[in-house]
Amino acid sequence: MTRLVLFALPLVILSRRAGFEIREVWYLSVASQIFRACLNLLLLRRELRKKLVFPETTGFLPGAAIS
Repeated sequence: MTRLVLFALPLVILSRRAGFEIREVWYLSVASQIFRACLNLLLLRRELRKKLVFPETTGFLPGAAIS
């Protein structure tokens, strides 16, 4: 659905314009891919923050602090 909204719909609008060039399709494709990659990274980051919760350890001293 993201591909349809970010690429296909603007492409239909651009293609009806006078002076439309195929180069604009490539630019729109690259822009939509970059946006989708950023969105995927944000969603992945959010999910990993939810799942990777480490319990706080009290009284833990690193090895270098003991010697």
